[in-house]
Amino acid sequence: MHIAVGDDAVWVAGPGDALTRVDTATGTVAARGSTRGGVTALAADDADLWVLATGRIARYDRRTLAPRGAWRVPRSLRGLAVTGGGVWSVAGGSGRVVRIVPGGIREVPARQTGIAMLAGGGGRMYALAVRRRDGRTRCFLKRLDEATARVVDGAPIGCTPTRIVADGRWVWVLYGGGRTLVRRDGRTARGADHPIRAIPFPIDAATAGGSLLVMGDYGAGLRRVDRTRAVPVGPVIRLTSQPSALAGGPAGAWAASAAGGGVLMQLADGAAQPARTIRLG
Repeated sequence: MHIAVGDDAVWVAGPGDALTRVDTATGTVAARGSTRGGVTALAADDADLWVLATGRIARYDRRTLAPRGAWRVPRSLRGLAVTGGGVWSVAGGSGRVVRIVPGGIREVPARQTGIAMLAGGGGRMYALAVRRRDGRTRCFLKRLDEATARVVDGAPIGCTPTRIVADGRWVWVLYGGGRTLVRRDGRTARGADHPIRAIPFPIDAATAGGSLLVMGDYGAGLRRVDRTRAVPVGPVIRLTSQPSALAGGPAGAWAASAAGGGVLMQLADGAAQPARTIRLG
């Protein structure tokens, strides 16, 4: 399952080929649509909802979920990141940054290559770049210009993160193969703290107010990290359904589960979770 969060709606892809828009004010399903399955990423900009599947990008009306076109793209295309300057992805074995447009993709002059993944948050865009030379692998976290994809700033980082989550003020780097979570300054993508230990196998995260809620090896639960102090706080927070995806945005933090035909859970900045549960099926 995949989630995209706007200012007044949350969009969910899954279970299966279901596509759903939930109104965050009323907590009700406002529109339903359908994908052709195989979704790998979901993103919403000011005008459209974009659905990436292997070898295909589709555009939907963000309010009604009516299809607005689908186009073939390289099967290697991976991930979607939204900024004020557009929707972006990574293509090819060379890992070049491309812009998503009606009709497919558009190459950009910046020609950033060696990119393994992108992340967008707070209008900013970040890239994990991987360089292999002389038998060594080096990784860099870069902040890219949100309109041109050119490098603004960045610094080396430990290899190789499994997820990057950006909330505007900070960039959180998750190492799913261990017990490490790293916080970076969102303005520069440079180091801000020592690694945050005692987070078992973090695989996804979303911000809710002053908290970062981390999904890891907890079963149906989350771990809370204080965003300002960058330290774990309190016990594991148990949820009614095991989440398969987290996402945050202007309308807060949300988790989705495939249980019972699909469940969307609003996450609160506190121990009582979830704040609201919405059935999608």
